[in-house]
Amino acid sequence: MNSLQHKTALVTGGRQGIGRAIVDRFVAEGARVMTGMADAAFAVANDPEAAKKDALARHPAGRLGKPDDIASLAAWLASNEAGFATGQCYTLDGGMTAASPLNPGLF
Repeated sequence: MNSLQHKTALVTGGRQGIGRAIVDRFVAEGARVMTGMADAAFAVANDPEAAKKDALARHPAGRLGKPDDIASLAAWLASNEAGFATGQCYTLDGGMTAASPLNPGLF
């Protein structure tokens, strides 16, 4: 039996770089990996409402991301104002990535 059999992992940034490598490794170890929006991850928690409340309390932006947040970046990238923005990976996580090294107790 694989060490992560019957486990579920939520991996953000799972489409590129180290996030992709983590997804590949977890899947190889038998885990079910979710890379989508957070509501799907809360649904598999023992107490989905408590999990969501806890996540919101620890989130630097005080809320979860919405599809409109992603759409706004996509619209900007497609605009003339983003003409010099090339070859970049944009992290839209409401400050989670920036906060975690500064606040180790966040997780």
